[in-house]
Amino acid sequence: MASKQSSKAAAIGWLGDLEKDAHAALLQIEALTGQLAAGSGSGAAVDRVLDLLIEQVLPRLDAEEAVLFPAVANALQQPEATAALRAEHVQIRRLVEVLGTVGNNSHHERLSRGEAGRLRRNLDALHGLLGRHLQEEKSMCCRALCGTLGPDEVAALLRAMADAEERAGHGIVLVALPWRDPTEAIALRPNPRATRPLVFRLADLGRKLKEGER
Repeated sequence: MASKQSSKAAAIGWLGDLEKDAHAALLQIEALTGQLAAGSGSGAAVDRVLDLLIEQVLPRLDAEEAVLFPAVANALQQPEATAALRAEHVQIRRLVEVLGTVGNNSHHERLSRGEAGRLRRNLDALHGLLGRHLQEEKSMCCRALCGTLGPDEVAALLRAMADAEERAGHGIVLVALPWRDPTEAIALRPNPRATRPLVFRLADLGRKLKEGER
């Protein structure tokens, strides 16, 4: 009984840390949305939010897919248990890509009305999706892991998650491939630790850049 309570406490504690990290990103998004609504948003403010997403949120998504989701599916004995969560990860990454495109097409310290409007719509969608995803993920992980893993298994899972997140943090940079010359890449948001890019889909890049010029 004591070991089960210990493993449950460890799992709940880790889920609490996950929630805290996600809330930090949500608060930054809320702050930027408020600035945009007040007409005071700037390219620098967009950069701060984008840096947080690239350095903290995206590596966590990679680590969850590599370590956490397989553990949840195995514990529930349901291979497709995390399919919806994985699909939400795709949507989150897509919204971050859009944020990077709009932000890096903003050449002025003060954003134009069109730029601010596009950013607000993107941030509203990202904020809502992150909030829902966090609650769904926390509920499923607690249901799957809190009563099924022993203390040693929980500790091993946490170590594997930390290692996977660290590796992912060294591997994400936001880049775009020019649609006229796909052999070159433009770093939209450099990550000095990165070894691999988060690449925009070429089919959408021309449209995005044209939108950013309006």
